[in-house]
Amino acid sequence: MEKLISVIVPIYNVAQYLPKSLDSIINQTYKNLQIILVNDFSNDNSSSICDEYAAKDNRISVIHRKSRGGVSDARNDGLRAVSGDYIGFIDPDDYIEPCFFQKLYEAIVRDHADIAVCNYHIFGQGLNQTGKTPTVVLNSQQAMELLIADNEVTSYLWNKLFLADLFMESCFDSGYRYEDIRIIHKIFLKSARITAINSVLYHYRIRKGSITNSTVLNKSKELIEALECRCSDLKNTEYYIPACYAEMIQIRRILSDILISHVNKDDFFEEEFDKLKSLYHICQRHIKMIQKIKFMFFMSFPMIYAKVFYRGRR
Repeated sequence: MEKLISVIVPIYNVAQYLPKSLDSIINQTYKNLQIILVNDFSNDNSSSICDEYAAKDNRISVIHRKSRGGVSDARNDGLRAVSGDYIGFIDPDDYIEPCFFQKLYEAIVRDHADIAVCNYHIFGQGLNQTGKTPTVVLNSQQAMELLIADNEVTSYLWNKLFLADLFMESCFDSGYRYEDIRIIHKIFLKSARITAINSVLYHYRIRKGSITNSTVLNKSKELIEALECRCSDLKNTEYYIPACYAEMIQIRRILSDILISHVNKDDFFEEEFDKLKSLYHICQRHIKMIQKIKFMFFMSFPMIYAKVFYRGRR
């Protein structure tokens, strides 16, 4: 008999996109689903849409929050309601291929894995990109290395299927964006085996007004805070230096964007520039000479570096 998969969908003011997202979930070829909709105090028609879908599909339950808590709180409410053997997270303005859960579950069974990862498509606001997820089976160390590098394996929750037991003693940090970066490394560290497939099964929508399209400065601050949190968690592990290096790369990119945009963010720039120097001191013995040269170039001539390496990438 197929195992039960619990699907957590945090919902806030997405009435325009919600039916397509829910239709893609209820029409999965994998039928043994527990679908948990967490309405985070929406003030549009999202609440009614949730109730309508629950009335016509007995696999759906709806949690109506009494106040706005954010994505992390909504997902935590969903975790408390989980009764399945596996957990998937779907964003309410995205949609999935009909075989999304079928293929991820089959990959887990076939490869005796704790987590399955699929490739994805990002669209909207002028974007049309496909991820780089390969078809590969990884042990925990290999998966952590790719996760921290944020290349072939990313921190996104939504393109993955997890063994439910991995979340038994874990929850999302309340009140933060980039909650995926704050938790995913903890889940990977508990996993013995991760399998990935190159099939594009998840479609992620970038939309005006979504969290990922917020004010650039606030978004940058919270990304750096999430990366700092990950570094702190990994401090006494073999992954600490790679995590610090990944934070260095992100700070350099963010500061380069700020320089090119010509927006006055002097206090933020100075604070993060000092942080970049501290991280470089931690990592300098462990990085290649070419990277050392690039970082020294940036720290000596940041504006020139930004114009040479980042103009046209924004």
